[in-house]
Amino acid sequence: METSTGRKWKPWVLSSAPRLDSLNKAARRTSDHLNNAEQITLAAPPAGQYQVLVRGYAVTAGPQPFYVAYELEPAFQWSWPVQGSQVEAGQPAYVRWQWLGAATPAMLQYRYEGATTWNTVATDINLQQQSYAWAPPDTAAQVYLRLQAGSLNLTTEQFMISPEVKARTVYYCPPDALLAWPALPGVTDYQLYTLRGAYLQPLRVISDTTLLVSDADSPGPYYAVAPLVQGKPGLHSQLLNYQQGTSCYFISFLPSQLVTSQPIDFEVLLASTYQLISATLERQDASGRYVALQTISPVTQTQLHFTDASPMLGSTLYRVRLLTTTGQAIDSRPERVFSLASKDLAVFPNPVQAGQVLQIATPDAAPLHWWLYDGIGKLQQENTADGVINELNTRNLKPGHYVLRVQAENGRQWTRHLTIY
Repeated sequence: METSTGRKWKPWVLSSAPRLDSLNKAARRTSDHLNNAEQITLAAPPAGQYQVLVRGYAVTAGPQPFYVAYELEPAFQWSWPVQGSQVEAGQPAYVRWQWLGAATPAMLQYRYEGATTWNTVATDINLQQQSYAWAPPDTAAQVYLRLQAGSLNLTTEQFMISPEVKARTVYYCPPDALLAWPALPGVTDYQLYTLRGAYLQPLRVISDTTLLVSDADSPGPYYAVAPLVQGKPGLHSQLLNYQQGTSCYFISFLPSQLVTSQPIDFEVLLASTYQLISATLERQDASGRYVALQTISPVTQTQLHFTDASPMLGSTLYRVRLLTTTGQAIDSRPERVFSLASKDLAVFPNPVQAGQVLQIATPDAAPLHWWLYDGIGKLQQENTADGVINELNTRNLKPGHYVLRVQAENGRQWTRHLTIY
């Protein structure tokens, strides 16, 4: 192709040499004597007369017909977002375009669907940079972008700004599970999805931000949620499997101390208060039954505090029992606490089976030194420790009667008789 001034453009040609470095080279403009389809491109050609010259090469019989096709691309074209694109609300996103012209200052703006006012994002964008890091507003809406440069108004097709739904499994108490997500500003309805095969399929539309599902009625354990933005689904949440990684109401149940000579405090963290009537701290008695110590009703908070003001001396198991509106009782995992008299020491279990770990507990973490003697007074073990609960390994000890002597750093001493069987 050439102009009346003599400027010429040859077609783009790839190297056909059978070498790896040649095959990896970029195309260059040159004569093509191999292919019967050739391409010439002109970037931002100035106005004028252009002539396409076609010359045959090694044509054995002629004349031979040929065809010329052309395409004119606009100087500006939006690359992203395009119609139907989804941009996450409040998160930086690169908008991109193609510009074949010279350096041109432009202003970037956006407008909500149904509004007439354009909101300015930036006023000093050079169209040649062909991208811009835009921070979309934290909302849910159908919007347009435009670049304004002089008399040019370069507007995108309609696309969506969508918050991502932060859905979670609140609890799974077989066969029921509760899913929940925060309400999104400007969103009144949500699209539920379930997994069928390898793809998400729409399940139904709800206006609530919680969903109670049952194993018997659910199409499966996998769910996702998306906001409906002017009737169209936005970005969906991560896929949830409500049967995995979630307990039944309880997130944690912990004593303030494992070994103490004071009243025992307990902290409970629940995933939800949904359908809960009461929460009761229970203590196991000598017969193995759990006895109620303190009840909180109604349960209005997910963080609960209990206290056993008069704990029994020794090792005691505690739990919290929840009662629901359906009459279901849900128990926490038991927690063992060792209540000792002031400056006392506990050794448990006693008797202990050979090979099991024997534990030595004190109300504080003062350094300890202990000696273990067998029935004839021979020293079998000697060790030091500085924890609240310390371990003595009985793996190499024979069954029989033993005497354990423990001395604290301050000189206080204890003697305990042990039986290993």
